[in-house]
Amino acid sequence: MDALLENLPLFAKGEIAALKRMTGCTAEEIGDLARKLRTFEPKPGLKFSGEFAQPVFEPDLIAYQDDEDDWIVELNRSNLPAIRVDTAYSQAVKKLDQDGSDEHFIREAITSARWLKRAIAQRNETNQKVGAEIVRYQREFLEKGIAHLRPLQLRTVADAIGVHESTVSRVTSSVMMATPQGTFPLKAFFSSALHSDSNVEGASAKAIRQRIQDIISSEDPSKPISDEAISKIISKEGIRVARRTVAKYREIDGMPSSSQRRRRQKMDALCG
Repeated sequence: MDALLENLPLFAKGEIAALKRMTGCTAEEIGDLARKLRTFEPKPGLKFSGEFAQPVFEPDLIAYQDDEDDWIVELNRSNLPAIRVDTAYSQAVKKLDQDGSDEHFIREAITSARWLKRAIAQRNETNQKVGAEIVRYQREFLEKGIAHLRPLQLRTVADAIGVHESTVSRVTSSVMMATPQGTFPLKAFFSSALHSDSNVEGASAKAIRQRIQDIISSEDPSKPISDEAISKIISKEGIRVARRTVAKYREIDGMPSSSQRRRRQKMDALCG
C-alpha cells in the first residue's frame, strides 16, 4: 500500500504494468489495494466544516400549467418580505408630539417606510414580468426538457417587457424559479446560439452541452467516443459543432476526455 500511495499518478493513469513493477504485486493484488484505497475519504477535514455545504434556496417564482395548459408564473409569497405601514400607529405618534419638535423626523420616517414598500412591490412586479416572459419564450423546454431550450439573450426579454437590459441582468443574477423541470436561477434560461441546418433560430448552447452529456453517458465504457466522433454525431442531427467546441463544453461540465475515460474504465474493471 505504501508503494501504491507513493505512485498515485500511475494509479490515476491506469498504468497497471508500471504499478506491478513498482509495488511487486500482481494485478489481482493491486486490484485489492485499489478497492481498499477507494474506501478512504480524500478530504477528511471537510466533514468538520460547513463552508462547502451548498445552501438550499427557496424559489422566488413558481411556474406551472393550469387546467387549460396555460403557463402561470406566480410570486412565492412564503418567501417574500411583508412590509406594512401602520397608519393608526403613525397618527398616535403624531399626537404625542405636541410641540411639533419631532414632526420632521416622523414625516421622514413614514415617507421612508412607504418608499420601501413601493420599491419592494415594484421589484416583485419586475421579477414576475421577467419570469413570465422567460416562461413564454422557453415553453418547449418546460414541457419537453433541456433539448428544447431556445437561445435567449437579455435584450430580448428587456425589449419584450419594456425595461433596460441592466434591469433584466440584475433580476436574472439573483432570482430562482421553480418549474416542472426543476428549480433554476433565471440566468440558466439564457444561452447563445449555435448554427442549425434546420432551424433559423439556431440551437441553444446549453442544449448542445446536454446532448454531449447524453452521448457520453450512453457510450460503451470500453469504447469511449472521441470529441471528433461526438462532433460528427451532433452534426448529423443538424447542428454544426466543431470538435474544439465539444472539447470546451465537455471540460466546462467536468467530463474527462475519451482517453481518461478509457483509463478509468480499466481501473474500474481492475477494482471489480
